[in-house]
Amino acid sequence: MSGQDLPADTVFLQTSERGWSYAASDALIASLASHLQQQQVRRIAIQMPDQPELVFLLLAAVVAGVEVLPVSVDYEPEQLNSLLDRSGIDSCWRALPAVSEDQTDFVPAQEPKLLLLTSGTSGPPKCVRYLWRDLMAQVHKTESSHARWLLAYRLNHFAGIQVLCHVLVHAQTLLLPDSSATADAIATAVRFEATHISASPTFWRYALALPGVQEIHPHQITLGSEVVSEDLLARLRALYPGARLVHIYATTELGSCVSVADGMAGLPIRVLQRQPDAAVQFKVDDGELWVRALHGMVSYLDQSDNTTLGWRPTGDLVELTEERILFVGRRTEVINVGGIKVNPQQVEQHLQSLPEVQLLRAYGRENPITGQIVALDVVLSPGIDVALAEDRIFEAALDLPRHSRPRSVNFVDSLSMTNNKLERR
Repeated sequence: MSGQDLPADTVFLQTSERGWSYAASDALIASLASHLQQQQVRRIAIQMPDQPELVFLLLAAVVAGVEVLPVSVDYEPEQLNSLLDRSGIDSCWRALPAVSEDQTDFVPAQEPKLLLLTSGTSGPPKCVRYLWRDLMAQVHKTESSHARWLLAYRLNHFAGIQVLCHVLVHAQTLLLPDSSATADAIATAVRFEATHISASPTFWRYALALPGVQEIHPHQITLGSEVVSEDLLARLRALYPGARLVHIYATTELGSCVSVADGMAGLPIRVLQRQPDAAVQFKVDDGELWVRALHGMVSYLDQSDNTTLGWRPTGDLVELTEERILFVGRRTEVINVGGIKVNPQQVEQHLQSLPEVQLLRAYGRENPITGQIVALDVVLSPGIDVALAEDRIFEAALDLPRHSRPRSVNFVDSLSMTNNKLERR
């Protein structure tokens, strides 16, 4: 499975209850692949929690040449049935079939494929098709010692698959929390001494309020899925001075495009000057970032393969300085205040650094005079008085342009998330 000669006891998957070696995992995956080929299915969905059974069945489908779509366990029956109908899925699997470990008569796929849904945080999710070799090709090979990666993303999203690919390429260990709760992820990281943690900025804003977070001693923290702000980078540097901080720019359609480890928000301006034969190229057109990626998806599911080659708009709006490409928001999330465009993420980045604020979301609320106003949903830091926080937010907002200042603040216990990423629909 890893393509490397490994000691028999090298752990591939680790949960709170037990670990699975690479050798034991290979045997089970081979048996499952044989079973899948005997079923003569062409395309399946898997709706299971992020536990070893999901990993084994996912990899078995890939090596058996069965197109596989991992689906969120949060999908309601109606939502799932609609997805299955329009995706041409033969069957949906919710548990491992009973197989014999000596049942290994399968033919490995020549071009195994994986199906993934886009995050759907700002609209209906789309289904994309990947070649497994393209996913593996996006992994930057290193000579680092054995690492233990915490899975803080779900495996039905691109970021979770990225982590799995990295573990496989380097024959490392994947740590699986008992649930998707941030507290469980931190507890797993502490218990099994996670060396590498890949997670979203939203995950860390919740995690930094947990007492166990100080007991982690990571070698590397990888941030992705959302805009990474300077204030969060500073907080992580202060708490983990020995950790390497990396943030990745990636999309489900284009794959992992670039990683940045200079400790600064945004991307270095030099990525716009890459050679024409580079695996990933960037350009900015009308304030929007465009990308051309060699190892991105081969197509959307409802299209023939290789129909998406060439430059693609990302939907990410950016500003250019002499040294950086700074992200200011998504084109689909712009708030129209009396004809003036406001990017909600710029409002969030300005107010998120307040110590009274654990997490917030800016969005447009309908208004009969201006069309929309800027509104906030705010999760307070523990022990903070609401009245004090409201005063501090409105005071800090005075530094924003008049049309960008929030006119409505709603204090909430939590914010809706998909895969530890803020919902923005």
